[in-house]
Amino acid sequence: MRVEDLDQVAEVSDQAFIAVIGKLYGQRLERPFFPLAGLALRLWTDPEGCLVSSDHGEIGGALFSVARGSLGWFGPLAVATTVQGQGAGQALVAECLHRWRRRRVRMLGLETFPSSGFHAHLYAKFGFRPGWTGVQLRKRFDVEGVEEEVEPARPLQHANLPLPDLGFLYRGLDPAAEVRATLLRHAGRVFASDRGLAILHLQDAFHVTPEEAFLPFLAARDRDSFLSLLAAAEEASRAAGRKSLALRLPGTAWTAFRALVERGYQAGPAMLRMKAGDHLDYDRDAWYVDDWL
Repeated sequence: MRVEDLDQVAEVSDQAFIAVIGKLYGQRLERPFFPLAGLALRLWTDPEGCLVSSDHGEIGGALFSVARGSLGWFGPLAVATTVQGQGAGQALVAECLHRWRRRRVRMLGLETFPSSGFHAHLYAKFGFRPGWTGVQLRKRFDVEGVEEEVEPARPLQHANLPLPDLGFLYRGLDPAAEVRATLLRHAGRVFASDRGLAILHLQDAFHVTPEEAFLPFLAARDRDSFLSLLAAAEEASRAAGRKSLALRLPGTAWTAFRALVERGYQAGPAMLRMKAGDHLDYDRDAWYVDDWL
C-alpha cells in the first residue's frame, strides 16, 4: 500500500463495512466510516503490513496490519463489493501471514463480527480459532464517582527513548512502531514506567472524535502500575478537552475489567476475537488493554 492509494482504500473499506453492517444489523451508515487520517496513521505505523489488491490500477481490496514484535494483528480487511467472492480477501490474508512469518510473529490475532459466520469461516481457513472476545469500555468524565487516588505515570518525551520490557505479558512483545507513530505524527501521548506502557490517541486516529479520546494499548505488571498509566491517560484526555475515554480489552482480562468498572467505565459492545500461533491465552487475567481494529 502507498500513501497515494489511501483515497481509494478509504472508499473500498467504507463501502465494504457499511454494507456488511447494514446486512448484519440493519443499520444505515454513511461515509466516512474509517477516518482517512486514521488509515494514514495505520499505514505510517507499519507500512510493510498494509496491503492492497489491484487490477489495472483499481484497488479491489485492502488490509491493514501491525506487528508488535512477536505479536501481530490485522484489521480492517475490506474487499470492494463489486469483486467479493473472487479470492481477493484470502489472497490479502495469505500475504499478510507470509510476511508475518518472515518477521517472526508468533501470535496472530484479529477481531470480527460475532454474528458473521462468513468471516469466522474465512479466517478459520487460515488456522484462526474463535473463542475470545474484545470488549469496549468507556468512561465519561462528567459522571461523578469515587475514584481511587493514584499517581499518574509520566509521559514519554521522545519517540526514540528506550521502552520498558513487556516480555512479562508476551515474550518479544514490542509496540515501538505504534509509540513512534503516535509521537512523531502528534496523534497523542505515550506514558511509561519501569512496569508498563500506555499509548493514548487524541486525534487523527481510529475511534477518536472531537469528544472522545481512545486508548489502543496499555500493558502493566500489576494493578498499581495499570491504574497509574490509566490515570495519566485520563488526565491527558481531560486536558485536551475530551469528554470521555474509550478502550477495548480482552474479555479474559477479568481483573482489569473489574478495576475499570470500579473506576467508572461502562461496558459496551463485544467483538469476536480469533487467534492463531503460540501461547494463545497469554492475556488471561492480565493487566492489559489493546485494540485489534
